[in-house]
Amino acid sequence: MRVKLKPETERISQRLGRIPLSDGDVADVIEILIGVSGRSEYRIVDPDGGSFLASVADFIIVSAVTPSGWAILPQLSGGLQVTFPEFAEVGFWERYFDGDPAAVQIHDDVLAHALSED
Repeated sequence: MRVKLKPETERISQRLGRIPLSDGDVADVIEILIGVSGRSEYRIVDPDGGSFLASVADFIIVSAVTPSGWAILPQLSGGLQVTFPEFAEVGFWERYFDGDPAAVQIHDDVLAHALSED
């Protein structure tokens, strides 16, 4: 699945440095979080190969084709997580952002496979 910033979001994010995309960049979505409150977020691959969360309201879908490995998983909070099962393990993203080598390797392997499907 691929998205790009809405033009009005691009202007705001460039000014605030909030979202590391610009100039009509198209980015891959690797996870969708759907909260019970109705708030939904995309986890998006940034230009450096990392990822960040951002509101779905800030983006336009360019390609709705989803990776073959995605699963729809219930969250303890009552929301839903649409992602690769490897990313849904409890504490995965915390370990990844803390630089845990095993989590970083899982992340990189899953992304390499998923992004090669395009």
